[in-house]
Amino acid sequence: MPILFDRVTGQPVQVHEMQVKKYRTKLGYVDYDPRPAPVPISNGGDAPPTGICKINIDSLKDLSDKLGLSTAEAKALKDNRPYTRVEDLMAKIPSVPWANLESKINYEAA
Repeated sequence: MPILFDRVTGQPVQVHEMQVKKYRTKLGYVDYDPRPAPVPISNGGDAPPTGICKINIDSLKDLSDKLGLSTAEAKALKDNRPYTRVEDLMAKIPSVPWANLESKINYEAA
């Protein structure tokens, strides 16, 4: 049995094949859901990290954006510079999954 939608409320109704024409013409039902699709809400922190991070040079904002770190983690990272390898990062800020981020890090000195 086909499903039609109320044009005003968007409520679906299962209709017998013999009644489809009546529901469409006299009652104003349609074959599609007339309600607009929901728009996803972003809090700004959902974007995936992008770019190579120069761990010893980049600003707090760059550290946060490129590695997906919180402001506190980025500040701790900046305060404990310089770094020469991923083990240094793991030792100083163990709460971050550095092994997953290693390919996005450049250890170039300032």
